[in-house]
Amino acid sequence: MASRRTQRKREHSLDTAVKPRKLPPRPPSICRACWKGPFAAQLGLLGQPIKREDGDIGTYLGDLDALGGYSYSVRWAVLESRAKGGCQWCQLLSTHVQSEFPELTSDTQLRIVVGMESLDDLPIEYTPDAAQILSIYVNAIELLTGPVYADADDPAAAHIVLRSPVLDVGSPRVLALARACVEECLIQHESCREFSDPNTSLPTRVLDCTDPGHPRLLITKGRRGTYVALSYVWGEDQPHRTTLANISSYTNSIDLATLPQTIRDAIHVTHALGISFLWIDSLCIIQDSDADKQQEITQMRRIYRDAHLTVVAASARKVSEGFLQDRPANPDICHDAFPQITFPFICPPRPSAPGELPDSEATTWEVGTVHVAPQFQTLQIRPLYDRAREPISARGWCMQEYFVSPRSLIFASHTLLVRCQTTTRCVGGAFHSLSGDARLPPVLFRAEPVARGTEGWLPVRQAWLDVVRDYTGRAISVPADKLVAFGAVAGMFERVLRTEYLAGLWRDTLLLDLLWSKGGSRSVQHPRPAAYRAPSWSWASVDGEVVVNGAPYAAREDAVAEVVECRVVLEDDRLPFERVVGGFLVLHAPFLQCVLYAIDDLEQDAINYRVLLQSLRGGGSEEPVGEEGGPLVLVDTGSLIFAYIDSADDAKRAMDGSTTMWAVPLFQQEKRLEGLIIVPANLATAPTRSMLEASPYADTTDIYSRLGFFGFDHDADLHTLGWDNLPLAEFVLV
Repeated sequence: MASRRTQRKREHSLDTAVKPRKLPPRPPSICRACWKGPFAAQLGLLGQPIKREDGDIGTYLGDLDALGGYSYSVRWAVLESRAKGGCQWCQLLSTHVQSEFPELTSDTQLRIVVGMESLDDLPIEYTPDAAQILSIYVNAIELLTGPVYADADDPAAAHIVLRSPVLDVGSPRVLALARACVEECLIQHESCREFSDPNTSLPTRVLDCTDPGHPRLLITKGRRGTYVALSYVWGEDQPHRTTLANISSYTNSIDLATLPQTIRDAIHVTHALGISFLWIDSLCIIQDSDADKQQEITQMRRIYRDAHLTVVAASARKVSEGFLQDRPANPDICHDAFPQITFPFICPPRPSAPGELPDSEATTWEVGTVHVAPQFQTLQIRPLYDRAREPISARGWCMQEYFVSPRSLIFASHTLLVRCQTTTRCVGGAFHSLSGDARLPPVLFRAEPVARGTEGWLPVRQAWLDVVRDYTGRAISVPADKLVAFGAVAGMFERVLRTEYLAGLWRDTLLLDLLWSKGGSRSVQHPRPAAYRAPSWSWASVDGEVVVNGAPYAAREDAVAEVVECRVVLEDDRLPFERVVGGFLVLHAPFLQCVLYAIDDLEQDAINYRVLLQSLRGGGSEEPVGEEGGPLVLVDTGSLIFAYIDSADDAKRAMDGSTTMWAVPLFQQEKRLEGLIIVPANLATAPTRSMLEASPYADTTDIYSRLGFFGFDHDADLHTLGWDNLPLAEFVLV
């Protein structure tokens, strides 16, 4: 009698494939050999996961007991013949094998391993965490990986964890599932319960949705209860909005027919969740009252923080679109994803009657259907869903609503998601990758101070750098609101960091915060805004995605500059996170004259600019720097000195030779410099002039504005360039 080990090896051979006593009828789309082999073994999805070591399965190919999954060998000529004969599985393998192995011959032996990936080996986190992720390897090369799912009413659903994404997001069935998910969060997630108060103070006004066909505006007058908030894109004018003229009639009733579809959908969802009250900015803020808008905007953090949940109309480009439409199977937002693959699935045997053994002749075999959604295929990685491509992710105001809300129901373009402080998952059990699923640290919701440089401080600092990048990549309809729309998030950080907020930067880390630059993945060359909204050294002074360079240090020992003074002038001193009308920064730092040049042209991203820096030891090359400056000896370092220019206007100004530019190193390591590029400037605003005149710098003429950021690594010691002991100067940046 063969040993168990020998028997298992036979089961991994295509010629002696898994042979239950009676397989169900074979569909024409699968060849006989594959039906008796990988498909009879359920594609290796129900056994031990494939075992890898440092991402490689080659270590285990000689030990099938340890390898896991299902393994078999086949010659290329045989695989190609079966593919031409119409076998769907062989066609899939053939396509990828030809792409990966260009020097195939008829006798090339292919070792195929198919099965479930181990959770420990996957580079991403996802929900649900018990999902089966299928991988296919040929000769130890990974060809395809993706989650496997089944429809809820399919026989395969008894064995496959994932479900197909729900598309009928507004149906009673799906909204009931969503309600259950929210209730489960409140019961099972301890960290989420901490941020939930079922009897919180209601906002100043809410929409009463008790009768969803006849909503009305409720003046709460300190009333307590539970409410939903709406996050959405306006995208167009809202003539129905609350004004001083209609607020009285709105407290009696609002004609549902006059409201745009997104707001009607939000009313419907609120009522379906069993909640009476809904907060919507266009209806709960008096839109033609500056005083009321200012008062309510200061409450935005509390409004979204205290909501039972936020309904996020992520897919709607404008308020008239609505968000409860059935979702297409392949939405535009997912058009870059690999096409889904569908296979038959032989469900494991089950007795047809009580008392019968599973492997008896009377066993009932069923064939279901499974779907694979590849994320990795032919050496390419493509996400199934990218939140950044949703219409709502392009709007600045919506970012703080997303991060401040402790719980959200997200009506995405492809399905319905529930997001809380613990996790994010698809309603109905579909696959959701947690890659890029950022959250604010819990300490920000508790408002507990953290000391700079401590273990608890670093996650807060990293979160700050992340939200600045996210926010600056978004658009603001009213340019003057650049800081205002970020105020709720900034306020949460200020209560924890306990340091002064300076137009988007922090006093305690000001020198580090100055190292922001344009040139991220979503950055383009925008013109500098016509109206003043922040000093030039603040990222709020420009448009486009900003990256704060460097790790989230508490401090750096390589600083060569010092902040002497920094002040900002607020439009309203009572509102530190809102509009700024002036400000200046005094630095004591090195100066190096420089020249900017473009690799391509001014239409390209800022990364296409470089600088030549002044040599303090002679040599180098001569470059003109303007009529008055004459020739300047500059050094070509032999390395790329990238210059990230803040705006298209700044780039043109620097390139036309009409002004002298200076590089100001802020941090200097043995072989690295990074700092600011500045140019002479006039005092931009009356508040800045007044503030300077009342300061010790009233008579200074060394006034500059920021033009960009530079940074480079040099192969040689900076001493050889004369940059190890740079002359210092004190100057004002406005």
